[in-house]
Amino acid sequence: IILAFRSRTHAIKLNEALSKEGYYTTLTATPTGIGNGCSMSVRTERTALLRAQEVIEAQSLTTFIGAYEVSGTFTLRKLL
Repeated sequence: IILAFRSRTHAIKLNEALSKEGYYTTLTATPTGIGNGCSMSVRTERTALLRAQEVIEAQSLTTFIGAYEVSGTFTLRKLL
């Protein structure tokens, strides 16, 4: 799952929160077609999606673009 943000700071905050709770996470550049050139994403497991949504709301991470599932030949499907 890719959780995309317009703010690098917000992506880092979510990454740290999920990682502290034991979820696998990594920071990555946002895939083309989702955000602009300076956006950043958190890549994580699908099981973290609900918790990620809770953290985004609780910490007011307002630059959240959306959650995307990546499959096959880099096909994106928006989840949130």
